[in-house]
Amino acid sequence: VVDLVRLDALESYIRGLMAANAEHKHRLFTQAARLDERFSQPCFQLGRLQFSAKNYRAAAGWFERVPRGSLHYLEAAYYLALCRYQLAEYDKTISLLEEVAAALPLNEVWNNLGAAQSRRNLPAAVDSFLKAHEGDPNDPVYLFNLGYALWKNGRYDEAADEFRAALDRKPDD
Repeated sequence: VVDLVRLDALESYIRGLMAANAEHKHRLFTQAARLDERFSQPCFQLGRLQFSAKNYRAAAGWFERVPRGSLHYLEAAYYLALCRYQLAEYDKTISLLEEVAAALPLNEVWNNLGAAQSRRNLPAAVDSFLKAHEGDPNDPVYLFNLGYALWKNGRYDEAADEFRAALDRKPDD
């Protein structure tokens, strides 16, 4: 089944993509979203604009309008999770990132999942940070986060090893 999009909504969306400044983009994407509520691509773009401006609550509202099965769903879910994290809604963040990680097990996703789990003092943060670290063993941020999660879990010797490794990779930190 192909969902048809109103032509005027598509035109506003395309003009929004070509617009030179954020204010003009916002106006055109909003117009496209109003013209056809089923057209999720302008909602995704509006979410990105609001996220860039650090308007996390507004961004979350737009990202929530991107349905499963949409071209941008996983990316919208990832950004929605980051918004939820900024709004200290860690359980929602965890749920969203677990869904994204199941489909796209990227280092950044595992790292952010670990950060949300760590905020909730969940031991699973160690596993998430470990997966991020395994994906890029040279990233000092992943090493530090893994060390911090180990430290929070009372695994001090292992934590010290990770902190040393992070300092080896970024001595001026």
